[in-house]
Amino acid sequence: MDQAKASESRLEGPRLVQSGSIAASPGQGPKWDLLRFLWGHSTLPLLRQCFRTAWGPLTVHSDGRSAWFRGFCQCHSVWACPVCSPLIRRGRARVLGDELVRHLANGGGLCFVTLTTRHGVSHSLPDTFSAVADGWRDVTGERGVREFRRSHPFEFVRVIECTWGCANGWHPHLHVIVGSAESWTWEVRREFQAVVCRAWSSSVERAGLGRPSRQRGVHCVWGDAGAADYVLKVHQSAQEMLRLDTKTKKAGRYSTEPPFALLARAAGGDSEALSLWRDWEQGTKGRKMMTVSRGWRSLMASAPELSDSDALELGQTDMESWEVGRLPGRAGILVARHPRGFEIVLNGAADGTAEGLAAAVSLLFGTASYELLSEIELLFTGKPLPERLVPDVLPEHPSLLGPGDDGGMF
Repeated sequence: MDQAKASESRLEGPRLVQSGSIAASPGQGPKWDLLRFLWGHSTLPLLRQCFRTAWGPLTVHSDGRSAWFRGFCQCHSVWACPVCSPLIRRGRARVLGDELVRHLANGGGLCFVTLTTRHGVSHSLPDTFSAVADGWRDVTGERGVREFRRSHPFEFVRVIECTWGCANGWHPHLHVIVGSAESWTWEVRREFQAVVCRAWSSSVERAGLGRPSRQRGVHCVWGDAGAADYVLKVHQSAQEMLRLDTKTKKAGRYSTEPPFALLARAAGGDSEALSLWRDWEQGTKGRKMMTVSRGWRSLMASAPELSDSDALELGQTDMESWEVGRLPGRAGILVARHPRGFEIVLNGAADGTAEGLAAAVSLLFGTASYELLSEIELLFTGKPLPERLVPDVLPEHPSLLGPGDDGGMF
C-alpha cells in the first residue's frame, strides 16, 4: 500500500446515519407511539409492561433542553424497546467514546474491524445470528490469531448489529474495536488482517454460511494519536458501533432496513413487517449486544462495566439535571393511559420549570376523555366520575391532583 492510500485508510472512519431514526430527545419522535403499539403486539412480556407500571414515586426530571421520567418500570431491552434501547445505547456509546479518546491520547493504537458473511433469505435469524455472534469467539481462539496475540497483545470490544433486506434476509454482522498499548506498524497490521480473515472465513463456513469475500468479509480501519482527524472521529465511531436505533433504511437494489424501521412499518399496518419484527424479538431475546475482553478495561484504564440501568441513566443527558416535580395519584395513572400522555408531559416540562410541568398536567387532564377520567376516578373512590363534574377536576398544579398512590399497577 502506498503512502497516500495508507494515509487515506488511516483517516477513514465509519459514517453515522443521523436522520429518520427513533433516537430523538425524550418527548419527541415516534418512539412513544411505537411503544404503545408494542403493548398490544409484542411477544415479550416485559416489553408489554414497559412504562405501564410504576415501582415508586413518579417524578419528572429535566436538563433544560428535554425531560424524562423516573419511577416507571422499564424493560431495559437493548434490542426491541423503542424507548429503553436508544438510551442504553447512547449511554454505552458515550462511555466507550471517552475511553477511546483517552487511549489514543496516551499513545495507544486502535483498529475498527467490521466482519460480515454471505447469507440468503433461506437462512433463519437464529442460525445467522448465532454463527456471527460465535464467530469472533472462534476467531480469538484460532491458533494463528492466538500466536499473533502472544507477539502483539491486544484487547477488544465486540458489538453485534443486524439489518434486514428483501434480497438476502437477515444480515447480522460484527463491529469490533481492537486496542493495543501502542500503534502497530503497517506490516503488523497486514498480518493481523490476514490471520483474522482466515479465522473468520473458517468459522462462518463451519456454521453453514458462505465464505466471505476478501473485499467485504473483514474490513479494518486503523488509527493512532498521530492522526488528528481520526481522533475527532472516535466518538462518532463509538456511536456507529452501538447506535442501531439511529440507523435508517438504505435504498438500492440490495436495500436493507434496521429492525426499528420494520417496527414502524408494522405499526402502520404492514402484517409482513409485524411477522419479521416478532422474529426479531424472539431471535435476539437473551442475546448480548456487547462483550469485552478480560483485559479491555485495564488497557483503557476505565471504570467497571456499566449495567444496563446505569447506561440508561447516563443516556438521558450529558448536562446537569434536576427534578422538576412529581406526578402523584391520578396524574401518574393518566400519563400512561392518555393516548398522548408521555408526549404532553415531557414536552411541557422540557424547559425544566415547575410552571411548564403544571401547564402540561392541566393540558393532560383537559384533553382526556370523560371515559378515561371516570375510569381513573373509579380506581380511587370506587365511584365513576359524574359527567357534570369533569371540568372541576382539571388541576392548575400537580400538587392539586388529590390523594392517591405514588406507584403500583396502573
